[in-house]
Amino acid sequence: MHNSFSLGKVKNIEIKIHYSWFLIFFLITWSLARFYFPAQYPGLGSFFYWFYSLIAAVLLFASVLFHEMAHSLVGRKNHVIVKSITLFVFGGVAEMLTEPERPDEEFKMAVAGPVASFVLAGAFFVISIAGAGLAISAIAHYLFLINSILVVFNLVPAFPLDGGRIFRSILWVKYKNLDRATRYAVWVSRICALILTLWGIKMLLENNFIGGLWMILISWFLLQAAGASLKQSLMEHVLSPIKVTEIMETNFRSISPKMPLHELAKAFLTYKQGGFPVVEDGRIFGIVTLEDLRTIPQDKWEKTIVKKVMTDAEKLHFLKPKDNAFDAFLKLTNNDLGRLPVVENGEVVGMVTRNSIILLLAVKCDKSI
Repeated sequence: MHNSFSLGKVKNIEIKIHYSWFLIFFLITWSLARFYFPAQYPGLGSFFYWFYSLIAAVLLFASVLFHEMAHSLVGRKNHVIVKSITLFVFGGVAEMLTEPERPDEEFKMAVAGPVASFVLAGAFFVISIAGAGLAISAIAHYLFLINSILVVFNLVPAFPLDGGRIFRSILWVKYKNLDRATRYAVWVSRICALILTLWGIKMLLENNFIGGLWMILISWFLLQAAGASLKQSLMEHVLSPIKVTEIMETNFRSISPKMPLHELAKAFLTYKQGGFPVVEDGRIFGIVTLEDLRTIPQDKWEKTIVKKVMTDAEKLHFLKPKDNAFDAFLKLTNNDLGRLPVVENGEVVGMVTRNSIILLLAVKCDKSI
């Protein structure tokens, strides 16, 4: 997710915070300090309300992170590659580089989150009634309520919520077709989003502005997320059967790492390539792009060689001839790249560009062709 920063890694999964998280963190802390704790525990004083609220808000998002980690760790055991978890305005989201390949894998991964939240709800309930003091009991009771709500909300069959993924896994078993299951799951998700929108409008009419607006925003998020999931499913359906060898460009130029940049500029004009593999003695050293050339002032081009500006091979992402077009699409988009070399036995045998993927999708999705 863009516009986020990293907090580090847990179990080799990067934990990120999106800038929108600060808005929801402040709103939750403020609402707890101004309304929830004063109503539940009157007469404690402003300092205590804000202090309790700050701790409760931090633990709330720790609970969300625990929920997402459960998804991610179970997913990883079931061959799903999870790159990162991002906390943002609507909670948390795991960035998966691959999807489950079987319905049972999706079911186990989806149910892990609600189970984790249920366990947390039970733990916080026990703490809240254990007589550990007013402050601990107050915060624990709130976290028991919020984790219980997370369990119920996430089990709503609105894809891509956990309930929607569980629903899709059941449809996947029934129809033995992921695309059909995804379409039905998205259709149900749109109905759920419509219900939430109507509920939000009702709350607005009842002068519950914050609650109503929040419901409408959640319904909008569900619609966007469901639409994006459907598009990815369709792209996977279209691209997976096609090998990169069918779409890679084989008529490309490679250049030497010792080439001066003024000659590189001429090569861009002559060969109309957006990037060149940098090769010497049959071995790939890296890739150089037009963007790399632009990082060096033009008056220094004659004295600067390609090796100084290229992206080294150690930092590159490669494709293999056996990879399919969807593998290429994921690597291009997840790493924000314009092109990828196809390498066999250490030699570049082709180039796959983002434009070639887009053109392939346009052709395959045009029903008139």
